[in-house]
Amino acid sequence: MIEAQMISGVATLAGRKSILKLAERMSSSFSQAVAASSYQTWTKVVGKTGEDIRVCSRKNLSDPGEPIGVILCAVFSLWLPVPPHTLFHFLRDDARRNEWDAMFGGDKVESIANLAKGQDRGNSVSIQTRGSKESSSMWILQDASTNSSESMVVYSGVDVSGMQSVMTGCDSGSLTILPSGFSILPDGAESRSLLITRQKDHKSSDTHGGALLTAAVQIVTDASPSAKPTVDSVEYVKSIVCCTMKNIRSSLGCCEDDC
Repeated sequence: MIEAQMISGVATLAGRKSILKLAERMSSSFSQAVAASSYQTWTKVVGKTGEDIRVCSRKNLSDPGEPIGVILCAVFSLWLPVPPHTLFHFLRDDARRNEWDAMFGGDKVESIANLAKGQDRGNSVSIQTRGSKESSSMWILQDASTNSSESMVVYSGVDVSGMQSVMTGCDSGSLTILPSGFSILPDGAESRSLLITRQKDHKSSDTHGGALLTAAVQIVTDASPSAKPTVDSVEYVKSIVCCTMKNIRSSLGCCEDDC
């Protein structure tokens, strides 16, 4: 048991529980941020090459769990000719993060800790750092979850000293996080192919279906809750989500016509 604890990068049970609790809060916050409701008005904006992007803003007045101020969120969905499980494992792989991550500069990352949270190896929580662990002022907390219906990869920059406290078992409730991430849904093509195959009573091995990928990026546009998002801030968050999707397309070998 001790050996498994050290392999994970977190030596105590209390530390692992605290990290998993923080990751659960992060993913729940992400889901709430991208959900449609009467309290969130989404505005359609168009990318430089015609992308249909939705943007909304909200204000955090007092919640210590996320940054105080005006928060802007941009969401962009597209279809990719890639099986959902392939896309999921690409996005959760810290060794390939630099291929798509426009928000954190595209630098290579180093894994500090990795915690399994289920039998599927894809269900895990990891802590990553850009460059040297000793010199970095911010780490990345990532929560990856997958099942037959949907997969999610959610991440947020976290303060190093705060994260180190959480890793020792301290309460994570006041650690500030602002998650961005991905939702991956199967497009149904594989299920339809299996149905047709059974009806025709012959085997087919080359149809795996594609995936519907939704990316969401959140940023703080102003530390004052009374401020309003500027045109520049909208353009910035829009460029981040577009660049991220472009990087994913390129890394997976998807041409513009396919996507």
